[in-house]
Amino acid sequence: MYNENFIKDIGTKIIGYSKAQQTEVFIYGNLSSLSRFSENEITQNVTQEDINISVRVIHNNRIGKATTNRIDDPSLKQLASNAFEIALFQKEDKLITPLPGHQEYEEIKDAYDKETADYSAMDRAKAIKSVTDECEKQEINAAGIFSNNTAYICLMNSKGLYAYNKFTGAEFSITATKNKRAGWAEKIAKKVKDINTLDIANIAIKKSINGQNPSDIEPGKYTVVLEPAAVTDFMSYLGFLGFGALSHIEKRSFFSDKIGEKVFSDNITISDDAYYPISQGIPFDFEGMPRKRITLIENGVLKGIVYDLKTAKIAGTESTGHGLPQPNEYGPMPLNLVLKQGNATIQEMIESTKRGLLITHFHYTNVLNPKEMILTGMTRDGVFLIENGEVKNPINNMRFTESIPNIFNNVEMVGKKAILQSSFFGDGFVIPGLKVNNFTFTSKTDF
Repeated sequence: MYNENFIKDIGTKIIGYSKAQQTEVFIYGNLSSLSRFSENEITQNVTQEDINISVRVIHNNRIGKATTNRIDDPSLKQLASNAFEIALFQKEDKLITPLPGHQEYEEIKDAYDKETADYSAMDRAKAIKSVTDECEKQEINAAGIFSNNTAYICLMNSKGLYAYNKFTGAEFSITATKNKRAGWAEKIAKKVKDINTLDIANIAIKKSINGQNPSDIEPGKYTVVLEPAAVTDFMSYLGFLGFGALSHIEKRSFFSDKIGEKVFSDNITISDDAYYPISQGIPFDFEGMPRKRITLIENGVLKGIVYDLKTAKIAGTESTGHGLPQPNEYGPMPLNLVLKQGNATIQEMIESTKRGLLITHFHYTNVLNPKEMILTGMTRDGVFLIENGEVKNPINNMRFTESIPNIFNNVEMVGKKAILQSSFFGDGFVIPGLKVNNFTFTSKTDF
């Protein structure tokens, strides 16, 4: 894998080649390794190393952008030339913000872990074998992935900005199936040593065994105990639809003009924090601005939103360090959401429920109404009826249609343990479980 000095040298060359008034170089590289298993056997081992170089230039209020994965000098020179020529054909944009100059960044602790970087295919195979051996004992088919990766991000520009961050990560995900009934579990972490594959597998195995012979229940409103993975879908779309400044400026967010107002239950506090100990964040955004810790919701009250340079200019404020690669149509976005923990365990949530459902996670979750934050999706890999404080029989999957504001205004209990969960929009969120009342299921299935 290329070292920092080599990467910095690439950026310096491109800036030197550029004829534009302002030039930005973004370099992302990764070395990713993955073992895939199915029917209790490893079916694939893949290791891939790649580098992606993007150049964005600003010239006479016009933007040009070009990318490559070639690092030889002629290709780098051509890359700078391509970006400049593209800019010449663009329309003038008076809202273009100048590139920032030198910035200082807070360190992300434990971002890089050598053990994770060096974890081999044999290491993954041994860990997977302990899982498949256990599944075979219980006549269960296991499928899933175990991956580890090392990556770096470098951002530099012609005005003196230089940002670099190197980091590692690992993920283990398993679906355990018995008689067509599946259980699922997942763990992601910055350090591979924090992933105990057998412990995770046993969660999925238990759900599969307990999920045999499911029954139907009628659609309607139910109290639900949502495990962290189930909560993450709503958090992901909440960040995408609700907390970015562009949607507020354009008056298309549910939260538009509501800063300072109570929008959720008192027990909901949400922040964006790349520096949270188990988070996988980086200390700068894709414009090179330092990422700030932002309290978005505090005790149910909307306290703030996130900005990039362009939306900050429009709003007359400062960037919070949440810019995405420019240009883009989405505006800024929080990528490291943290839902503040409460004081209840999942078991205590179950014991306090007279009648409800225990939900493992959702899939095929999509937006029906972005302004009202109405989503629909399906339960998956483990739904169980709760009666009189005990988990009873398994239930066939259900379709929900529900609004995020309604969900977070009906939270009765918040979990005391928060874990890092993979997210559709973002770098992974720190999420506890929730007990939510009046959760709407609109249809049932036969599976």
